Amino acid sequence: MKRNGSGRAVTIEVQAIVAQVKTMADGGIRVAFDLPEKCIMQAAQLMECKRGGAVLILSASVLPSFTNGKKETLPRTAGGPLGVAGG
Repeated sequence: MKRNGSGRAVTIEVQAIVAQVKTMADGGIRVAFDLPEKCIMQAAQLMECKRGGAVLILSASVLPSFTNGKKETLPRTAGGPLGVAGG
């Protein structure tokens, strides 16, 4: 795991769309995200985490520009609100 100058783990920050949430046969839950094409560095960092078997602490926030002021999000367009395929 890469660390910054203060010794803390590097944060991987990216805007993404939840593409899929599945319940596995063993009761685990798998979540897949769609990232915009410009997020190559973040994807590479996540691939490095996968190869190294890193355990991540995830925190997600819904962007205010993608909500309609209520607790539900706006419908996604054919290209997705972040411009990612399948969104």
